[in-house]
Amino acid sequence: MTATQIIIAAVVGLVGVSIVWAVSGLRLPRTYRERKCAGNEWRSQFPTARKEEIRLFLSVFTEAFAIRERDKLKFRPSDKLLEIRDKLNPVKGIDALELEMLSKLLKKKYGIELERLWNPELTLGSLFSKVAQQIAPADAPNNGASLNR
Repeated sequence: MTATQIIIAAVVGLVGVSIVWAVSGLRLPRTYRERKCAGNEWRSQFPTARKEEIRLFLSVFTEAFAIRERDKLKFRPSDKLLEIRDKLNPVKGIDALELEMLSKLLKKKYGIELERLWNPELTLGSLFSKVAQQIAPADAPNNGASLNR
């Protein structure tokens, strides 16, 4: 093989690996992918929160973690941020800066500094409780609406 052929083969190989990685990255890990909608869990844990508030929060989360919008209700209030990050990034020590992006989006959208709340056990639910304190009065009507729609 000539040097040019080796370079072309390497580039084609890298492009192929990148495509496979990108496509496989679109799928949630099995843990989350096989779950049913967690809307009822969110409503049960946060009965005074409007479904729109919960969905918006989960949209911020899915944007930061590069998760498809349609998968946002696969995540439960009890899911730990570090565990989610680790399951999305199975290669130890390498991630896509999801937590940094979440920090940036939370600051922009809600004025919340993730760094001040951070602990290794931080869950989506505990984070949402802080968000809920910023966005809605406790007596906001929710009309019994379901998150499952």
